[in-house]
Amino acid sequence: MERFLLQMQWDAALLRAWDCDVKMNKLLQDFIDKRSIRIIELQKLKRVPRFAKQCHHPVRVFIASSLPLLSDRLWANHDRCELLMWMDEVRLETAVSKSSRTGELRSAIKETERMRLFSPHKGHRRRDWNVCK
Repeated sequence: MERFLLQMQWDAALLRAWDCDVKMNKLLQDFIDKRSIRIIELQKLKRVPRFAKQCHHPVRVFIASSLPLLSDRLWANHDRCELLMWMDEVRLETAVSKSSRTGELRSAIKETERMRLFSPHKGHRRRDWNVCK
């Protein structure tokens, strides 16, 4: 099947599922079964879940977290045909954002290590928890 046509069908299915409040894994399974395509072909499309975690969420949650521009337009009640054309023109991709929590955790670990090394009681064994007692 031509990739452009498959992309348009996926976008239309995504918009229909947003209206019906369906989970992503059900949408993916129905789309694969109806079109008899392989998962590899589906992964080449835009606006599909990139991680397994995203498949367990409802479609509205997936769109809100991965496609915020589309989410804004859907909540503004734009016409679905106009949205399909807009999605093709803008080349809207699934956003992959790294968690800032990892960076916060790293900086907190570095800060505690620095405080432990430069504290005034650095050499005092009673305050050093790394020493077995």
